[in-house]
Amino acid sequence: MIRRLSFISKALQKKRRARYQTASELARDLRDVKLELEFESKLRTSKHPGDRLTGFGLSNSRESPSEAAGTEHPTLQITAPQTTPEAGSNNLSLLLNPLIGRDADVIAIKKLLLSEDVRLVTLTGPGGTGKSSLSLRVARELLPEFPQGVFFVPLTTISDPILVPSTIAQILGVKEERGVSLVDSIKGFFRGRRMLLVLDNFEQVIAAAPALTEVLTASAQLQLLVTSRAALHVRGEHEFPVSPLSLPDLKRLPPLEELGKYSSVALFVSRAQALQPDFVLNEANAHAVAEICFKLDGLPLAIELAAARIRLLPPTAMIKRMESRLKVLTGGARDLPERQQTMRGAIAWSYDLLDKRLLWWIKASCGRKNRRGLRAGSQCWRL
Repeated sequence: MIRRLSFISKALQKKRRARYQTASELARDLRDVKLELEFESKLRTSKHPGDRLTGFGLSNSRESPSEAAGTEHPTLQITAPQTTPEAGSNNLSLLLNPLIGRDADVIAIKKLLLSEDVRLVTLTGPGGTGKSSLSLRVARELLPEFPQGVFFVPLTTISDPILVPSTIAQILGVKEERGVSLVDSIKGFFRGRRMLLVLDNFEQVIAAAPALTEVLTASAQLQLLVTSRAALHVRGEHEFPVSPLSLPDLKRLPPLEELGKYSSVALFVSRAQALQPDFVLNEANAHAVAEICFKLDGLPLAIELAAARIRLLPPTAMIKRMESRLKVLTGGARDLPERQQTMRGAIAWSYDLLDKRLLWWIKASCGRKNRRGLRAGSQCWRL
């Protein structure tokens, strides 16, 4: 009911910015409303009136814990056949562009995942740092270490934590069995198998994080690699912050050969040459390219979007337009998600994930420049 009211309220907002901005955003919430209606319908038609929602599925308040774990999953019926992973099986997509400046990170993450006491690694960082591409590269290089397979689960299309198990089940081909919860079916699938599961964009379903430890506890040979803009804060988590790319010192710019070795500059040149093959880093544009990378804080997504404008704006002209960065940083590949096609989209994605109480606290802190204002905002946040 709450989701439906929120959907209707947003759709009828008088202010344009408060309404839905894209068709995909509208479709996403419509899908969530549909799932909510289906779920409520299942509750109404349940044979046991005492059924209640716990974790990811239904349990009956009158049953023992062992019986409750065997309740049928309430939302999606997974029709994919039960499969046994073949040696080295995976669903990893190939990276179409080289991953520049991340070799050291790849080695460090692999070493972490191959440590005996590490089961869960979370790659954290702001939008645009390249966490998804980094996770794919790591996963592909670890294929020989996981005989039963490595699987990538994109969570971009869902915003409700209750849908995480069904999304994982669809990727793995886990079939829901009558009398067994979907989470238990997933745990049974992993049991005894040496596998790596990559969960991408977990920040929007972060309330589902405790279930990951539940699955890990039941599956001794399973390991998880998660990408998220925020840490999960669960037991056994090892956080790996993904930093921006290396930047040169604008006040003491190194020679051209050395400048091209900075990963931010190398990325700009690589993407620019993909669109304009005759583009080279030279004395005339070196400072402008370095300044572009510096102004964009070494964020790979922002640098790629800037390089995508190379046909229209040479680096020196691009610098002059950087005051309105969000207007310049557009033109990402059409086959990427909307949030990766423009820098404004990446920022909007982060904004939509913020708790509205936190936004109120930020505004209160900015509006009241004394300690009393900060205390008032922080008290509201704790409510």
